[in-house]
Amino acid sequence: MHNKLKLISRKNGRAGTAPTSTQRNSARTMLTVAVILAGGLVAACGGQQQAGDGGSEAAAVGAEQNAVARLTDNTGAHDIDGIRLIVKHIPDAPFTHAGIYIRGGAMTWDDALLGVEEFALNVATGAGPASMTKAEYSALLDRTGTELSASSGYDAATAHVDSLAANFDRMFALLVETLREPALPESEIGLVREGTMSAIRTMFDDPDSAARHTARLNAFADHPYGKVPFGTEETVSGFTAAQLRAALESLLVRERLLVVIVGGTSEAEARRLVSEHLSDLPSDPDWYNNADGSDARTMAPLPESSSDVRFMDRGGLPTNYVLGYYPAPNGTHADYPALRLAIEVLSDRLFEEVRTKRNLSYAVSSRLAFRNANVGTVYVTATDPPTTMGVIFDTIQNMVDEPVPDSDLRDQLEGYLTRYYMRQQSMGAQVGTLADWELNGGGYENADAFIDAMRAVTPEDVSRVVDTWVRNIQYGVVRGDSTVQDSAFTGR
Repeated sequence: MHNKLKLISRKNGRAGTAPTSTQRNSARTMLTVAVILAGGLVAACGGQQQAGDGGSEAAAVGAEQNAVARLTDNTGAHDIDGIRLIVKHIPDAPFTHAGIYIRGGAMTWDDALLGVEEFALNVATGAGPASMTKAEYSALLDRTGTELSASSGYDAATAHVDSLAANFDRMFALLVETLREPALPESEIGLVREGTMSAIRTMFDDPDSAARHTARLNAFADHPYGKVPFGTEETVSGFTAAQLRAALESLLVRERLLVVIVGGTSEAEARRLVSEHLSDLPSDPDWYNNADGSDARTMAPLPESSSDVRFMDRGGLPTNYVLGYYPAPNGTHADYPALRLAIEVLSDRLFEEVRTKRNLSYAVSSRLAFRNANVGTVYVTATDPPTTMGVIFDTIQNMVDEPVPDSDLRDQLEGYLTRYYMRQQSMGAQVGTLADWELNGGGYENADAFIDAMRAVTPEDVSRVVDTWVRNIQYGVVRGDSTVQDSAFTGR
């Protein structure tokens, strides 16, 4: 049974207070996005006012907000011979997007073959099934306006198909055939090898990329997330067609699969397609029992340790690039909604304090990821790291010591919800969000439940979660100034 976030409703705005411009704009934008989410089937707002009606603007905003469709509307889940299927049917939608997610991710990666999943998926979807030449495969995709893609990530491998709903039956079958009976020609293997080797060799060339990988090596040194999905020069240089085929076969186990389908394809048709094309795959109910005794369904949390920094020196750079990771609650944790909102507030405050008021940096932000073993981040470019980091630490501590005014919290929430719904405009984005919550958030239903939980967050909640989680930050620093010392980064 999935763990559920507690569902708590809370009205926006405050009694007797006119809505802010942020709330009004957010509500109107969200109402527009609701049409996209529900395929035009938005519930009518009761008591709509006629032109010239003297009713309060606050009531109109409230009605607009209540009309916003929920992401999980018209969505259902099924178990088909061990395969988890989530379907969101949008009647009359001209397109359908499907994602096949394979659970496991970094927990199942073999160091001796690191990157083989990513490599195999790229070769398979690049060249198509063995029943076609690459030219025939490419022509079919172009002619039907279909896109096939795949990748390997820290929590799951994924394969996607985006097509016209009228062609979805055939295109879903094509995706599955591509994964089950791939052509894997040497020409495509060579192309993917060349591109992957280039990515590996240049991963530290760009300062931002270098900071990200340096921070990863520091924060995830003894964790599966410390591995790179696309592998190493040593592993990638030796991959053979036989190894790629074996890697794809190892992924296609019924109990590892999550299929998410959003669009014009009906629930009955989606169930038929999964049953017809996937239910004869091998079954392994205990797939998650790794050889070392670990459980691949739930990633071990990041180890908690005191703040630390790892430098990469780049003499001649005009600034220093700083990225820090800290362990954070994932979507199943009761603190996730409050920290999600707190990080939105923190990012805005860092921009105000570091860039606007003091002009210490052009780029500063805080983020909260959405992973099985989750992390938060602090990022800044700084010519004067001691002073800049001091302002960052003071800003964080201020949120602990002085609760955010409730009015600011409500405005921040409305801004976040606007962006959240706007990100769901495409069916592919909705597939990704539903899958993320199913895989890492206790169940797809929580894609909406966590919003209700965010509405219940108080200023005191924000202070508490910032104090609890935003600490023990592990930094990666691309150092343009070699005189910068560790002490600049140990304030939290």
